[in-house]
This record gives sequence, structure tokens and C-alpha cells, in this order.
Amino acid sequence: MAGRETDVLRGMRVLVPRGGAWGERVAAQVAARGAAPVVAPLIETAPPADEARLAEALDALAAGRYAWVAVTSAATADILPTPRPAPDSPEGPRGRGWAGSRVAAVGEATASALSAAGIAVDFVPGEQSARGMLAEWPEGPRSGERVLVLGSELAKPALAEGLRALGYGVDVVGAYRTVGVALGSGMVARLSSGRIDAVLLTSGSVARSLAGHFAAPAPPLHPSVALVAIGPQTAADAAAAGLRVAAVATRHDVPGLLDALARVPPVRP
Repeated sequence: MAGRETDVLRGMRVLVPRGGAWGERVAAQVAARGAAPVVAPLIETAPPADEARLAEALDALAAGRYAWVAVTSAATADILPTPRPAPDSPEGPRGRGWAGSRVAAVGEATASALSAAGIAVDFVPGEQSARGMLAEWPEGPRSGERVLVLGSELAKPALAEGLRALGYGVDVVGAYRTVGVALGSGMVARLSSGRIDAVLLTSGSVARSLAGHFAAPAPPLHPSVALVAIGPQTAADAAAAGLRVAAVATRHDVPGLLDALARVPPVRP
């Protein structure tokens, strides 16, 4: 890491918008850059509305009915069971698992979360988005091959539609729901008074939850708070929610977010 980038972020109070193991990992990355992480969940995950359908899909995955499983968010890694290699797998105990299904991750953050959960990833696109996955998908389907697309219930349909256009049979299953979390009055006061320097917008759900805390008649978010979006879609979602985004990461993961934050000039209202 460049020393200059560490110096730029040193002492900045950066809000990490999710808790749990993910929040701990991100807080460590923020601290490694010299900033002060403030873990204050704006969203959390809940079981999907149709838990039976998810269980059926995971059973089908374990039985080898899918050529691919496409994972569209890092949070999905917490839901997926660790794959077990088929008994006759030539790859031994570290075999691909799920009876040979290959795993596609939408980006490096998702791939890292899957790897940390013991799930090997076969494909990550260079452009970390559904569009990038479709443009760079490794191969077309053999006859009858299916893809299981797993992610948030709020995920947009572009990936599934594109895979169907390539000739795959596609099942889209919500692995979790995202629900907003109410910030405490103290944290809202810190954000409205500028005592937090930046917020990492890691999804449209985070942006919408943040915006909801500062809608009129509540005091507005302080203009010195730098909002950094993990990608163009999150930036668009934030703008639609009435937020002003200071920077958009060109690399769609936490290091990319922090790189983008380092490039934001301080605001002096």
C-alpha cells in the first residue's frame, strides 16, 4: 500500500455499514489504511421469504443438477454450505464439490467471501458486475445445462436474462433478504454534525437505508461526509435516494472503495 494513501486516510472516521464477520474484516482493512473504522450497521440480512425454495435449490446443487452456481453478493457466502466433493471425485478432499458444479462470483469481494467460507471460485469477471459476467462468461452451455443464480431477493434480473439468452436453463433463488437497520440517535447526530468523515456505500440497500435517516423533517446529512460508492449501480441507487456521492470505486471491492476515498478532497462547508 502506498504511504501517501495511508497518510491521506489517517485519522478519518469511516462508517462501515454492516456488522458481523464482514464488518470485522472491513474494519480491519480500514484500520490498515490509517483510518478509524466505525462499525454502524445500516442493513442486515434475514432469511428469504421462501426458505423452502432455497433449501430445495441447495439440495439440487448438492445433487449435481447445476453446471454453474452464480453468486451475486458477498452476503450469500454466509448462507451457502461448504461444498463436499463427490465420493468418486478424482480431485480428492479438495475437489470442486457440489458434484462438479462450477462457481462464478460477481466480483473480488464476493470471491473473497466465498474463499473464506471454503468455497473454491472458478470465474470472476474483470468488470465486476452482471454485465461483466455475461460479457466474459467462459463458455456456452452444453445441452441441458442449468445455472443456479443466488443472491439477494432484491437482485436485478439482468444476469438471469443474459444467461437464458446464452442458452442456459436458469433458476433464480433468493438466498436472503436485506432489511434496513435503525441507527442510534448518537450515530445520527455524528453524521448530521460531520463527526463522521465518510460512509462506505457497499450496495443500493445501504444507500437507501442511510438516506432514510436524513429525510425531512430530520436534520440533513452533513455536507462534509464523503459518500463513496462501490460501483456505478450503487452510485445510481444513492442518487435516486437523494444522496450526493463523492466518488465511485473503479475497483468494486473494499480496497477500491478506500482508494476512491483517498482521492476525495476534503469538504470545507
